[in-house]
This record gives sequence, C-alpha cells and structure tokens, in this order.
Amino acid sequence: MLPNLFIAGAAKSGTTFIYDRLSNRHDVFMAELKEPHYFCYDEWKDRYYYHAPMVRDEGEYLDLFKSAPSGCKYAGEATAHYLPSVSAAEAIYKKNPSSRVVIILREPVERAFSHYLMDNSRLDNSRLGGANYSFDQVLESETADCLLLRKEYLELGNYGEQLERFISVFPRKNLFVGLYEQMSSPDDTLYKDICEFLDISYDSGGRRVGKSNAYSMPSSELLKKIYKNRRIRTTVGGLAPEWLRSGFKRLAFSGTKPVMSEKARRYLREYYSPHVRKANALLDGMLNHWGY
Repeated sequence: MLPNLFIAGAAKSGTTFIYDRLSNRHDVFMAELKEPHYFCYDEWKDRYYYHAPMVRDEGEYLDLFKSAPSGCKYAGEATAHYLPSVSAAEAIYKKNPSSRVVIILREPVERAFSHYLMDNSRLDNSRLGGANYSFDQVLESETADCLLLRKEYLELGNYGEQLERFISVFPRKNLFVGLYEQMSSPDDTLYKDICEFLDISYDSGGRRVGKSNAYSMPSSELLKKIYKNRRIRTTVGGLAPEWLRSGFKRLAFSGTKPVMSEKARRYLREYYSPHVRKANALLDGMLNHWGY
C-alpha cells in the first residue's frame, strides 16, 4: 500500500503519542520504523546525530508498508523532520497527492528547551554531546557540537516558512494543524480532531498516561558513568526482568530538570517572533495566545 498519512512534526510536540495512538487502530497502519526520513534523507543524512536507521532506497521504504492489511484506510509514518525539510512537502505530494498530513505545533521556546532536555538526558552518546553542555552554552558557544545542536533546536521551531511550504503544495483539506497544549485536554480534543480530519471513528483507547521521551537523569556521577556504557546497560537490561528494571529506574533516576535561564528565554522569544507571527497569519490567528 502506498503511504498516504504523514505525521510531519513538529519534533517534541507529541508526534510519538499520536503515532502510538494511531498504531493501535485496525483502520490505520503505521510503519514499525516511526521515522524513516525517506523524503528528507539527503538533507538530514549529515546532520542527524541520533543513532537511528534512515531509509534512502524506495523499495526498502515501500516495504515498510507491505504488511498493511487489506481494507486499511491509511498507511503512514511519523518523521518529525518533514516539517522543517525544504523538500519533503513537495516530494510527498509528488509521490501521493492524496496524502493527509498531520502537523502539531508547540510553543517554540518550550519546544527548543524540551528538545535540549531530551538530548541532555541521554548519556549513552546516542544523542550528540550527552550532558556535556548547558542550554546557555548551546545557544552561545561556537564549538562544532554546539553549532549543530543549536541548528537542530532553533530551526525546528521556524514554523512560518515550514507551514508555508506545506500550504503551498497541499490542498488545505489535506492538512491538519493542531496544538501540543490540546494534548492535555481532559476531553482528548487533539486526538478527536485528528480522527475527524482523517474521517475515522474516535477511539478513546490509549489516552495519555505518561509522557513519551520524558526527561530522566541518573542521580549520581557513578550511575552516569555506568549508564554511559552501552554494553553494560544492554547486557543488564536484557537479563533483568521488567519489574526490576522499572523499580531500579525509579530509584536511581532523578526527575529534577534543568531550568531555562531568563537570558535564554528572552533570546529565543526574540528569535522566534517573526517566525511565529508569519505562522499565525497563515493560520488565521490560531497562535494568538502564544503572545508574539
């Protein structure tokens, strides 16, 4: 089945949660590889610092959807880098003009810091730099690592130009734009609206019970050193039962998060102001409450 559903971003805006919800439906098939990056491979192959597979070959990409059951209404994936990609919107449309695209926006300052927290909490070097830099250092330093991190954190929130690319290619009826803050609504507003957009029945199953990719950090320097060793972590994790792994993580990992400085917040608000205003105009004032 040709893919016809794309959760295109934004990163750190609930795409994993929506992907998981849709994956549990009988009428929607979501590829097991959540983010194949097929339609933005050339752009991200050199700057994607996560240790995760990317798909370049068309045959390999289409194979991701070959298990979609007959009668399935949608086959999809959820590459969050499609939204900031300069070429993905047009490439997706050319492959399948009838595709539906779901975009979820999060207030960009909070999105950028949440992205940093996610990277900061991974100490196994699967995320560039681990906990080596403060958020202020990432915004100010000219080291190669910080420049790459800064590019990732900031550019993924440039919603104005990103939305413009999709709106210029897809009919408006094929685009859904929702807000991250709707995800915490007690009446499940965001998911209900997505179901209506896709013309599928609302299924209340799988409502949020926790956050995807939530922040966690080992509570001591010794644990950090142990956790950084992928071989030790994988071996122990494979041998220990789930109840023991979960109990250890609750005890050994702190939920205390770094806090964004006011200096960083002011800088980001100024940086994002023109981008948010442009996006807000495209969305007929949908982002007024962000205060830009």
